[in-house]
Amino acid sequence: MPGRTIQSPQTQIKRGSVRVLVAVLLIALTGCPPTPITLTCVVVSPTDVSYAYQYNHAWSWECDVPGPLPTYGTGPGQVSAGQTLVGWYDLYFPGAQPLPCNNAWQFIIRGHLQFDLRKFDTISDATLVYAVVQSQNQANGPPESPPQGYATILGMSTGQMDYGNGPIWWPYDNDVSLPTCRGNMFTPCTVDVSYQANQWAQQNHSNFGFILAGPKLTLDSSVPQDNNAQETWYGNFSLRVLYNPALNPRAPASPSCPPNQ
Repeated sequence: MPGRTIQSPQTQIKRGSVRVLVAVLLIALTGCPPTPITLTCVVVSPTDVSYAYQYNHAWSWECDVPGPLPTYGTGPGQVSAGQTLVGWYDLYFPGAQPLPCNNAWQFIIRGHLQFDLRKFDTISDATLVYAVVQSQNQANGPPESPPQGYATILGMSTGQMDYGNGPIWWPYDNDVSLPTCRGNMFTPCTVDVSYQANQWAQQNHSNFGFILAGPKLTLDSSVPQDNNAQETWYGNFSLRVLYNPALNPRAPASPSCPPNQ
């Protein structure tokens, strides 16, 4: 049949013979069969879950006319403890005649989360687990149903930067694409972070945590006059770490990973 490769019985027998030969050689060299390795899986909770933002602000010349200026409630919305916010949004407030003071803002938001892996020496596998809690596609608009995961990038933070308003977690490297996910607390999102976790455990990269970014990575050259947005609230973060106890004498043995996960 086209598209299929059928192994002959002779090929299967040869492969089986190779496996038996390898096992015999191991027994001959060591005097006993190889000891199976039992790995331990633990759940690590984050030590920090936060976010930071940059913004641009533009206004019309009428706003420079002496007189009382309107006030606006700007800045990201409410973010609960243990959650982070990622994405972007525009805010536009047209002024009133005869001297309309038009104000426009654009915000870009990045999430930050950090795990303490100092008790691990080498990690066999690591999986970041999280949930998409809420999203919106209009600034200060109603939540989307189902919520959308708008973040597109997971990077390793390279440290803090200060843009004049205090230090924030912002730059990153070794970034990977985040999978499109609408997960919730019952069906979580997962992404393999074995490489990143080992970089931190083996002290090959300073552990400043993860950065969640996107889909917009830089501010627009001119501030839009609209109220569009792509924002996602993420939460229920944990890191499932699989390791060999013989190589990690200081590693915790609990809390263990949920069964079948």
